[in-house]
Amino acid sequence: MAHHEGLPSLIQALINRDGRSLNQVAQAALIDVGYLWRLREGARAHPSRDVLIRLGLALRLEPEELDELLVAADYAPVTLRRL
Repeated sequence: MAHHEGLPSLIQALINRDGRSLNQVAQAALIDVGYLWRLREGARAHPSRDVLIRLGLALRLEPEELDELLVAADYAPVTLRRL
């Protein structure tokens, strides 16, 4: 799986699982809802590591899930565990 192709679908799946609206997730992550929509749709290619970490915290991801999100965007994982 190519990293950048998988990131939008991963973001979509995590938001769907959360159950809140895109707007609610964006507010919790302190991200503009339009920007989050573009990330989810693949229209915005490379979010910053900070944006992904805020999104992960807003979605209450487990450390391994946050690592998956970061690695999908070609960032180093936050845990020392090997992926």
